[in-house]
Amino acid sequence: DLEVLVARATASGGVLGRPGTLDIQDEGKMVTFAPLPHRLLDLIKAIYKRPCSQCGTVPREPCICLLCGAIVCVGNNKCSPESIVPQQENPDGSCERHAQVCGASQGLFLAPYSGRIYAISGTMLGIWEHP
Repeated sequence: DLEVLVARATASGGVLGRPGTLDIQDEGKMVTFAPLPHRLLDLIKAIYKRPCSQCGTVPREPCICLLCGAIVCVGNNKCSPESIVPQQENPDGSCERHAQVCGASQGLFLAPYSGRIYAISGTMLGIWEHP
């Protein structure tokens, strides 16, 4: 259970990282990404039980938008920003709808629980595993 893991790590001092965040920039310095903690466990603790920025529910599988830092539900067809109403005949994923608002249909998302990175460009999706 994730709650037990986080409680153990916090109680035992298992999180040894220094305070601060890791600022990532592309080589061309055209995009500034949202700052992230140095350690994956710190990131998981920071987003654990935080509500989705679009629908307000606590996602079972949260994703972090690497452009703005927002928490988004993964694979939830009912979750969408208020400015975009999902169409019943062609439902987009919640990350795709967030990318439409945040990055002009371009998005890069980190799913720390499952260890995946999602890259979205319009209706195309690329998925990578991260260590």
